[in-house]
Amino acid sequence: MANDKPRRPRAETPKGFRDYFGAEVTERKAMLDAIAGVYHRYGFDPLETSAVETVEALGKFLPDVDRPNAMT
Repeated sequence: MANDKPRRPRAETPKGFRDYFGAEVTERKAMLDAIAGVYHRYGFDPLETSAVETVEALGKFLPDVDRPNAMT
């Protein structure tokens, strides 16, 4: 009897992104905390922005084949 369950998609890291593990996470956090401390000392406020943008925001920078909503 065949297995009729739909196959789950394989988890992949999106292009341009990567995972950080173990000591690398700790070192990276310490570095970013040191940088943030300097900015804070000089009166800058924290800022967080999205790592993902819409196709419309990036559209003019994408090759034609990567613009699904482009008029042809």
